[in-house]
Amino acid sequence: MRYLLLIISLASPFLSMSQCDEGEYLLTLTTTTGEYAEEIAWTLYSNDDWTAQNGNSLADFSGNQNYQTTTQEICLQSSGCYVIHGTDDYDDGWEGGSLQVEGLNLNETFEMNNGSNIYWFFEIESDPCQLEIPGCTDQNAVNYDQFATIDNGSCIDFINFDHDNSNRRYLLHIPLNLSPDAPLVFVFHGYSGNPLDIMNYSKMNEIADANGFAVCYPEGSMDQSNNLYFNVNYDMHSNSNVDDIDFTRSLAQYLQETHNLSSTKTFSTGMSNGGDFSYMLACQASDIFRAIAPVAGMIMLDIYNDCDNANPIPVFEIHGTQDNVTPYQGDLNNDEGWGAFLDIPSTIDYFVEKNGLTELEIDTLENIDTDDNSYVISYVHSSPNTNNEVWLYKVKGGGHDWPGAYGNMDINSSEKIWEFFSQTLNTEPTSIVQNNITPSKELVKIVNLLGQETKETFNTPLFYIYKNGVVEKRLIINK
Repeated sequence: MRYLLLIISLASPFLSMSQCDEGEYLLTLTTTTGEYAEEIAWTLYSNDDWTAQNGNSLADFSGNQNYQTTTQEICLQSSGCYVIHGTDDYDDGWEGGSLQVEGLNLNETFEMNNGSNIYWFFEIESDPCQLEIPGCTDQNAVNYDQFATIDNGSCIDFINFDHDNSNRRYLLHIPLNLSPDAPLVFVFHGYSGNPLDIMNYSKMNEIADANGFAVCYPEGSMDQSNNLYFNVNYDMHSNSNVDDIDFTRSLAQYLQETHNLSSTKTFSTGMSNGGDFSYMLACQASDIFRAIAPVAGMIMLDIYNDCDNANPIPVFEIHGTQDNVTPYQGDLNNDEGWGAFLDIPSTIDYFVEKNGLTELEIDTLENIDTDDNSYVISYVHSSPNTNNEVWLYKVKGGGHDWPGAYGNMDINSSEKIWEFFSQTLNTEPTSIVQNNITPSKELVKIVNLLGQETKETFNTPLFYIYKNGVVEKRLIINK
């Protein structure tokens, strides 16, 4: 991370009789966003509140629309020290954005050209401020803050894990005073991403602190293009022998034993490639993982075809209809080059059938942010015969995003994911349901997705209806 520190001094009060009471100080803050407005934010504190970390702010701003100017005027009630904390989610500055601060003797413009944080102190009729900045002071930590003067216990460093004679790494967040047998959530980064990035933008640590669970962010392996990935057998990784299923199994069991975490309350979520890998875990490690929640993920065809013998577990997918990396409509012809994968509706249908769900509730969620050009439709599948559910949040107009961090801002994906996982905390896993066709079944007919009777064909999802009432969904591939 890179940081920038700027200090200014205001020697005399600035007053506006028309807007502030006598003796108060008027401050005008004008924010202009550039590109990627949703990445930028700032908060104004008194130095006392900032040092005490009590969360009481005087003003704040979070971007949501590019190239927009917003002006705030506030009356400061007393002299003293003040600090503005500016942030950028992607560590690349404000992409043309700026903050202008004005008073009687002050007219300064702050432009954050790179980095992820800025601390801006100023004084009003007071001695120079003591720069007390809470943060990580350990130079070996991945989130070391070179300007921090007070260690706030936030330091995080990679932990090494030996697997199959290879050194694998992960980040681990365990809230203070975590209860024994607490849940464990794995969060997998996307292709070319990394654990620190997804930890920062998902803000899953904050959800963990509020709800009492541990979070692990594994690091993928480096491929031939020097990008980190989890091996779900993309075409470009066809020669890879990395066994990420065994790595994750081993790591989960190690963390459960070492940190006294629950062996039946372990969950998986991830972005893009991390979401794809979550589906792989649902099919190949359902004895370890209680539920999955992919974001912008998809299930590879080979993984889907070998999934029938896995335990039926809850699944929650969040996916944009305009996703140009993992298309909502799937890619059975491998036009995108990743390999063949199912469309999202067929994927959801498969897990609905696998879990034996019979009821569906559809709701259009409140379009809280009308500037993000998207809204969310929720599909909640359930059944009175099981506690398992399958959810789909279809983000109409949404892209390849983690809603709440960027893209759609109507939901906080991490909060929703934990809401979904937490439903399973007091329920037992469902045993394996065998869906294999046996000679004793008498086939009545085959129908397509539209319910039309058809013959067996290649590369098309079909429903096989049997005389004993069993309905099976199959996809036969002609390579």
